[in-house]
Amino acid sequence: MTTLKPTIRDLVARVLSQGGLTSPTRRHYGKLMIVTFHRVLPKEYRDRYHTPGMVITPEELDWTVGYLKEHYTIGRLDEVHTRHESGERPDKPFLALTFDDGYRDNFVYGLPILEKHGVRACFFVTAGYIDRDRSPWYDRIGFALNPAPRRTDAERALLARYGLAEYASLPVEQVLEGVKKLTPQRRQTLSDVIIRGDVPEWARMMTSDEIRELHRRGHEIGSHTMTHPILTSCTRAELDWELEGAKNLIQKILDEETSSLAYPNGDVSEAVLNAVEAAGYLRAVTTRWGANQRGNAPYLLRRCEIDARRMREQTGTLSEPNLALRLSGFHPSLR
Repeated sequence: MTTLKPTIRDLVARVLSQGGLTSPTRRHYGKLMIVTFHRVLPKEYRDRYHTPGMVITPEELDWTVGYLKEHYTIGRLDEVHTRHESGERPDKPFLALTFDDGYRDNFVYGLPILEKHGVRACFFVTAGYIDRDRSPWYDRIGFALNPAPRRTDAERALLARYGLAEYASLPVEQVLEGVKKLTPQRRQTLSDVIIRGDVPEWARMMTSDEIRELHRRGHEIGSHTMTHPILTSCTRAELDWELEGAKNLIQKILDEETSSLAYPNGDVSEAVLNAVEAAGYLRAVTTRWGANQRGNAPYLLRRCEIDARRMREQTGTLSEPNLALRLSGFHPSLR
């Protein structure tokens, strides 16, 4: 089935596209789509990144933005969300481009592509890493661990010590999923003791000057908290620091109000929602799949993550029907 799935996906995508069933206008007219990107890296760096599924190459991003611009009314999240909620219905449905985490590669490789197409996006930055010689816990652990086939006994023993023995022989991506289940304190301690060398320069976070330049060019800067914790595992005091602290720091850098938030890992609860509202955000995005109707809860907006691997047919060709299938919400097992 593993080898058949891409063939089935390509076939289904073409059939639905030919029948107009995945047409963006047909599927999303009157709705708000929000798409998610993370890293924008050339192929040679993507191949060295511990979670390649979170990476889109500049060439793939260029192709994707071109397709989206042709079929959607693209804008910053704050702008298109406000217009959508006001009842405006352009001929092409609204779509917001969002980039999570605040990586410098978004500025280096992503910004020129957005400028080329004349579109604006929202960059959710992890505020606690701005202008600091430190990377998020998932990158520190991801780069420190050897790939599963070369993992040492010491690494396996360390993972076991933190209750992660079942992940000791699994790929790094799966180890990171296990690490997310730890308490913030245990996760922080593990990321501090496991360091093996430095995070590569190409994997660093944006600086305050780069963030200001994005803002100067018309892009929205949103909050991705201070340190990218799993918010549902935080105390109320920790929530307030993560949410209010990030908002205040970004506003200090920009000298302008910040109104949009992205939940790290998409995790949210009633306690988190209450803290988000108290911090003064106007909207927040999850990782839940789907389009947004007018009147949807503003702190539970849905998004569609773009996975470059699934935009390609088995031949390796970038496929508009495949991308349309992913955006459409049809056939979740194939998209």
